[in-house]
Amino acid sequence: FGPANVGANYMFYDGFTSAAGTFLLSKIVAQDVYEAHIPPPNHHHLNSTSIDERLRDEDDLTCFGSGCFQMTHWIVAAMTVTCIVTSLAMQIVTRSVYREKIKAAQEHDHAN
Repeated sequence: FGPANVGANYMFYDGFTSAAGTFLLSKIVAQDVYEAHIPPPNHHHLNSTSIDERLRDEDDLTCFGSGCFQMTHWIVAAMTVTCIVTSLAMQIVTRSVYREKIKAAQEHDHAN
């Protein structure tokens, strides 16, 4: 930590977390939700009344309909709301610290 390692620290906190979040959401969450909506092998959906099931490819590896990614959407939305709430909480908690720093800097400028 410190001025000599600002770039490395920034890339760890910004770069690594972005890469890890992207991997987690796009590869693990989205894939698991999508695969959970694919019917098991030998699933006879020809007699189904659901349009989503009748539109599936013959190989049963493709999912159609809003259910394929709906849970992924809600997970990402919940994470976004969580980030907003924690950001606002952090801003409220640290507001007094930054006020004091600004006040001290202004007093220092007026003294010089």
